[in-house]
Order: sequence, then C-alpha cells, then structure tokens
Amino acid sequence: MSRVKATKILIFKTARYWNYSTEMNENELLRTPVFNVVERFFKGQQFCLLKNRDWVNVFAFSGPNLWLVEQKRFGGEYLTVEPAGGLVENEQSNKDAAKEELQEELGLVAAEMVHAGSFMPNPGLMNNNCHCYIAIDCEPIVNHSPEEGVKPVSLSSSELKSWLFDTPPVHGLVIASALLVARKASLLRRHHPDWSEAFRALVD
Repeated sequence: MSRVKATKILIFKTARYWNYSTEMNENELLRTPVFNVVERFFKGQQFCLLKNRDWVNVFAFSGPNLWLVEQKRFGGEYLTVEPAGGLVENEQSNKDAAKEELQEELGLVAAEMVHAGSFMPNPGLMNNNCHCYIAIDCEPIVNHSPEEGVKPVSLSSSELKSWLFDTPPVHGLVIASALLVARKASLLRRHHPDWSEAFRALVD
C-alpha cells in the first residue's frame, strides 16, 4: 500500500471514529433563536463553538429553468441569489424541511425530491450539516404568496457557471452544494437534459 493511500485511509478513519465528546467540558455562553455559543475545554485548550441546527437547501428545476431566491444576507451585507433553504426544525426530517422551504420561498412542489448529499459548512467552528436536495419537475402552487424579503429568480442552464463563479461575492455554500448536485446530474437527464449536461460540465 502506498504512503498516500495509507494516509487517506487513516484520515478517513480518524474523522469517522474519533469521539472526543467524552473528554471535553462545555459551558454555554450565549443562546439565540438560531444558534448557541458554547465554550469548550479539551486537553487544556479553550475554544468556542457555534451550535446550530442542520440546514437544507434545494435546487429546484421547472421546465428549462433553475429557480433560486434573491435575498439580503446580513452577514455579508449584500443580496445573494441562491437555492431556497433554511433550518431543519426540531422533530422535522431533512427532506420535509427541504419540501417546506421549496413551497414557502418559491411556491413550488416537486414531482421527485432527491438527496444530493450533505456536508459540514465549517467544522472548525460549527457542529451542523447542510443537506442538499434536488427538486425535479417542479410545478407552481396556486395563489402562492412569497415570503417577505425573498424574490424568486430563474436561471437558464447556460448561466450556471457565471452564477457560481463570476457573480461577486462567490458564495461558498452554493458552490459546495452545486458540486453535490453535479455528482447526481444523471437524475436530471429525463426531465431537464440541458441542466444535466450543465452540471456534469462542472466536474468533467
């Protein structure tokens, strides 16, 4: 076995099985409606962590378009164009949360909802995961009223790369999620063939 391969296996096993929670003390410093700030002590070291609920986002395809939302993000103080998404509420499944965000922010229901994958947005400071979904063959809800501060925006497949990489500021969560969608691009071939090719081109 090569040294590189052995190192990869060791990193994977360490990330998967290292359970340090039994060796750590924790104090809550701040509680908010969205996240809590905790202070942890581990082997003499002190650090802070943002404890969040998990997030979902949804890449919603309807006919020739990908439907996104334009909204103000207060951390960066700018308007973003990104997939519909939000928090996973207590006792709610990730898939149900994705369906709810799709309906509330875009007024759409999907013929099929597929989990594209999950990732940790910032494992150095945060403990949550972001779960990405693909909403296939979406149809509009009759008499839907969009959420305040959220504007639906449609995108054509020819605009995918410019949206991801050329529209400042580049949104890290959106790029990570798009790469997960690209891995499942074959699922779009039947109903949205142009989008299937556009996402495949991101990883080919």
